[in-house]
Amino acid sequence: VITSPSSQPSPQTSSASSVYDDDASDYSIVWVTSPPKESKTLASQIVLAKLAACVNIIPIVNSIYIWNDEVCDDDESLLMIKTKTNLLKTLTEFVKIKHSYVVPET
Repeated sequence: VITSPSSQPSPQTSSASSVYDDDASDYSIVWVTSPPKESKTLASQIVLAKLAACVNIIPIVNSIYIWNDEVCDDDESLLMIKTKTNLLKTLTEFVKIKHSYVVPET
């Protein structure tokens, strides 16, 4: 799981009870790759568990990596998970449990 705090500023309104009063640092974007056939299921599970407000799926990215001392070249999907920063630990554990990879990006 690769995370980055959201750099987009929160819109401000005149209402003291606005849902936009949070700091931008309250939110993070998490990047997770998965097999293309599993990406929608994993994204749905994350949203249904209320660990993210939204998950965007970039259908195909080409990943080149080393596994078992061999260079691998595979097509994967990239999940862009929009979540609250205070949920990062729980989201990471959830992905580790639900993901089919032996070692998901963490």
